[in-house]
Amino acid sequence: MAFASSYGPPQLPSEIQEGIIDELQLDLRSLSTCALVSKRWLIRARHWALADRQARIIACTPNLADGFRVMEQKQDSSEFLRLLHSSKSALAPYIRNVLISGPHVHHSYVSVLDDQANDYRELNARIIETLPLLSAIRSITISDISWDSLQPEAKAVIASLRQVTSVFWKNTVFGNLDDLMQFCDISYPNLQKLKVRRFEVAKPKVQGGSVSSSTAITFHHLRLLDVDTGQEFHPFLSMSPLWHIRPQLIETLCLNNISMNDIALIAALINGMGASLRYLALDIAISATVAAMSGNAINLAPVSLLQNTNLRTIEISTIQILPDNPLDTSWLQAIMSTIVSPQLEAITLWVLAVRGLATGFGFRAFESSLVQRTDLLKLATVRVKFTGMYAWRKEFQAGIIQEVEEQLPVLHERGLLHVDTQNSLRNGALDGWTPPSWSL
Repeated sequence: MAFASSYGPPQLPSEIQEGIIDELQLDLRSLSTCALVSKRWLIRARHWALADRQARIIACTPNLADGFRVMEQKQDSSEFLRLLHSSKSALAPYIRNVLISGPHVHHSYVSVLDDQANDYRELNARIIETLPLLSAIRSITISDISWDSLQPEAKAVIASLRQVTSVFWKNTVFGNLDDLMQFCDISYPNLQKLKVRRFEVAKPKVQGGSVSSSTAITFHHLRLLDVDTGQEFHPFLSMSPLWHIRPQLIETLCLNNISMNDIALIAALINGMGASLRYLALDIAISATVAAMSGNAINLAPVSLLQNTNLRTIEISTIQILPDNPLDTSWLQAIMSTIVSPQLEAITLWVLAVRGLATGFGFRAFESSLVQRTDLLKLATVRVKFTGMYAWRKEFQAGIIQEVEEQLPVLHERGLLHVDTQNSLRNGALDGWTPPSWSL
């Protein structure tokens, strides 16, 4: 081992030094300390410290209900922009993720139109001044924005981020769906992840629900699709000739707020993805599960996973359990019975319940449908996630865990069962997906 001097510290090979820092990539405090050691360590530590941090460009007027939270976010955003625009700033090359957030158009946070106009003037200016500096951006989230309120220059800057591989539209108002999809397809040729949640159209629907554009949308590299299944998305999910999302390339599919009217549509989509589909999340609307409790079983029989022979993870939400309303779970067992993938590793059920009512769900029948299978050799985890329990006393949480373990004794004995009553780590395979109605 070489020494810099008789009294200096040992000089480890650069590969070992970088390996040490890499091991600390989730420890922000240790990374901050490493950044003080040397210029070499500063560069490596800064890379990991900022790798998953989201830069925020926010412009909104806080209301009384969310004033402190929004104000704190705006202060963080202003501080980031101040550092970024400082003369000696070295932050820009390390920023990979950015959030652009407007004045909460969906939640009526702003009651005075003048305030909203001021917010958009500020937001447009920040986008035009800041985004051109962030040439390393790979992921962009656009939230609480009416697209028509952005200036052409701001839209052009957003569209110029050609290196972006992940886009998340949340609480946005756009002209229509095909305009949004064309914008993503043309602006981001290497797009791999597309998420659209709580999307609204500002223009009337095209007659017959067909795509109005003459330009085919290709999405050559799309691997993850996370969308709502409302009426606006039916042309997209139906794979009409102009919407070439290439389902045979999709590896991760998250479908949200599924109604009974969407079943045939999503069944065809899942079937078309075939062996490429590895990770699947189905968020079934509460209204559909209520129908099951009233004796009208959910008609999910057409959802078949027979073609998805490489499926590794499936998550299903939301299973609602209410007093004196036994839930018909035949639809769930019907889906499980079609799983043929020998690669299946994990099944997750998202449950909404009140304490002491875990018996309202047919856990025994669900377990029986699984333990009888001899072909699911890689199945290692069956996870049951409960929501709304963070305010419960610990003894109540422990009670619900015990109750589920008693209802699923075989899975519990085999070490496959995991019951979550607290906020748990999100599934990285689903890119952190949670059901839209859950505040986790």
